[in-house]
Amino acid sequence: MSKHKVKLHRWTEGGTLETFEYEFESLQKAHHFVESKKSHHAKIYDENDQIIYEQGQDPTVTTYA
Repeated sequence: MSKHKVKLHRWTEGGTLETFEYEFESLQKAHHFVESKKSHHAKIYDENDQIIYEQGQDPTVTTYA
């Protein structure tokens, strides 16, 4: 079974970039997770570490960089 890795990036109010990494059994679960989270940037990678989906900045979130 293939694994899909999600990396979320979010700026804190102090100007630090936080990166979170999660793993899912299916692309559908990974995509649903990304769509449900507020982050400045998110990417989904396949089992070969190739980016297969990328979500840009949420306009409702303020960037502190």
